[in-house]
Amino acid sequence: MRYDSVYVEAFMDTIEILLNTYPAEITEFDNFYEDVMDQLEDTPYDSVITINADFFLIKGLEELKNAELRLAVIDRYRSESKTTYEVVSSTYPGYLRTLNDSAVTNHDLKHSVRIWTVAWKVMVSLIHRIPCLLTAWMSASSGHFTLF
Repeated sequence: MRYDSVYVEAFMDTIEILLNTYPAEITEFDNFYEDVMDQLEDTPYDSVITINADFFLIKGLEELKNAELRLAVIDRYRSESKTTYEVVSSTYPGYLRTLNDSAVTNHDLKHSVRIWTVAWKVMVSLIHRIPCLLTAWMSASSGHFTLF
């Protein structure tokens, strides 16, 4: 569905008008915004709200698909010569800095990815030996084969 700019502007103005009825508490903004969206669901703006939610879902899925740790795991399996930690530190240093800024030490990350790698290898080994596990795993994940 395509919306003209006047309609979208009216929708945004309505959101602002309703938000202005709440106290100016930045810590409560998410709750206030959710309340406003709930109020507007029973109006002609419900289709805009629905399409906006769909866009956020698609954006979130793209973010997950491009998550640096996920990409590092894929890169590690392509290289076979590096550990996942080495791939993260050499190819995704910004991700490593972000983790460090969040109080995750390099040692913690090395240990976590080592455990995950062992678990992944065991799972892949089992799937190769018992192919019906892949079928069960895929059907449990709605038919989608995912790395994470």
